[in-house]
Amino acid sequence: MGSNVFGTPVTVATLRAMPEYQGKNSITQQDRAKVALEKANAESKAVDARNYVEKLQCRFGDDVVYTEIREAGHYDQAERVGIWQALDNKLSNGRLVNKACEQGGYISGSIGNTSKPVFEAIMTLPKPK
Repeated sequence: MGSNVFGTPVTVATLRAMPEYQGKNSITQQDRAKVALEKANAESKAVDARNYVEKLQCRFGDDVVYTEIREAGHYDQAERVGIWQALDNKLSNGRLVNKACEQGGYISGSIGNTSKPVFEAIMTLPKPK
């Protein structure tokens, strides 16, 4: 699991163990996303995530934000060897606001010029057709 994944993942098995999902024929990605959002602060996940991000400030500096939307597993692919260097280059040229839009998904990141800016986001995608 990546170093930026916090807490226990919310899986189908997680939901099956919950009373409100027992006996439900199908558990969807939307069900898992809903529960994950509800449990965002469980197991000190939010605190761990914030601590992780604050430690990144030493690596990337102040007043930089970057957003990117890609398919699942994009950054894990062997042919993407240079992807982390490319992201580092983009962060090095970062701005206070960055936006990305691709395949119906949209994300916007902004960061203030305070000494410890905090960026929190919930990203949604349109329902499949």
